[in-house]
Amino acid sequence: MQIDLTGKRALVCGASKGLGRSSAKELAALGCNVTLLARSADALSELANELDRQRVHPDQDHDFLVADLDDTDALRKTIKTFAAGTTVHILINNTGGPPAGRILDAEPEDFLRALQRHLVASQI
Repeated sequence: MQIDLTGKRALVCGASKGLGRSSAKELAALGCNVTLLARSADALSELANELDRQRVHPDQDHDFLVADLDDTDALRKTIKTFAAGTTVHILINNTGGPPAGRILDAEPEDFLRALQRHLVASQI
């Protein structure tokens, strides 16, 4: 199967590592213009420079937004400004979950925080 995402814009949350980082790389390789979102400007800048650029089409570009998904007021302001001038075709609503380790060692509050982060971020 061949997928061509040329001209599409993806917003990838939690893009600085793990699933978000991998998703951003794959979307860029498929021709998508990728906007990365996470807390670390340094990690996002590094990743934006690593993403495929202009291999698929000459106007392919990538950028990033620095935001903490736990700070809903700041996130709302960042997304509102971004969305005012950009159409997003693909949303990767990815955030950190409970701490790594055995599921039995995690506290219920860890899961509630992760679930709330996912729900609130996608609503914003």
